[in-house]
Amino acid sequence: MSGASLGAGGAIAPGVVVVTAVHEQEVTAEAVHVLVTVQGMSLVTGRAALTQAKEVARLVEALGHASIESSAVELEGVHLESASGLLGRSSAAVYRLRIRCNWLDLLPDVLGAITAAKNVRLEGLIWRYPDSEEHYAHWLTLAIEQANARASTMAAALGTRIVGIQHVSEQRLDAEEEPARRRPGSELMAPARMRSTAVDLGFELTQRRRVGARVTVQYRVEGFTPTPTLPPDAG
Repeated sequence: MSGASLGAGGAIAPGVVVVTAVHEQEVTAEAVHVLVTVQGMSLVTGRAALTQAKEVARLVEALGHASIESSAVELEGVHLESASGLLGRSSAAVYRLRIRCNWLDLLPDVLGAITAAKNVRLEGLIWRYPDSEEHYAHWLTLAIEQANARASTMAAALGTRIVGIQHVSEQRLDAEEEPARRRPGSELMAPARMRSTAVDLGFELTQRRRVGARVTVQYRVEGFTPTPTLPPDAG
């Protein structure tokens, strides 16, 4: 994707060709964070909840059987529930957990452990994608090469040539990943005994997105002479 214009005044300097080029590609997630809530019958705070809150501890144990270590389970928050208005260790609580699954091959077993657990609700998935300066440098290089090729073609067609760079700007194309949340009204079904029975998670397991780089380059061209501006009283 690209666009171009030739400057002869206004915001673009005279003798400048402006080219915008975009390189985009799809990338596949390399990890996923699973968001769940657990309905507990007692209040425990901090990481102690992972071992001392009975319902949470059962889930952590089940995840261990799915090759997820307890260190990969994070307590993000606790919502207290008390019919009497008094808070204590006997107060019911809803625990919000984040489960870090760094191997996508483990995800089916992780979801199976969640669906089999009592008082556990799957809230959403956050896919984690490759994100490094090396990746972005590669995308940026491809966008600049595309801009250079387009500018050279334009200059040749205009009977001139590129003699320098006036200005360059860049933009990273990688919108922040939003969690895949459950559809309103959908319920997570328990795992079926039969392989052919579908399990409705309440959202799509989409693990790809588009990323890339956009560059805008102002190229100086040879042999362009802008029309002189006459003073107001001339003629």
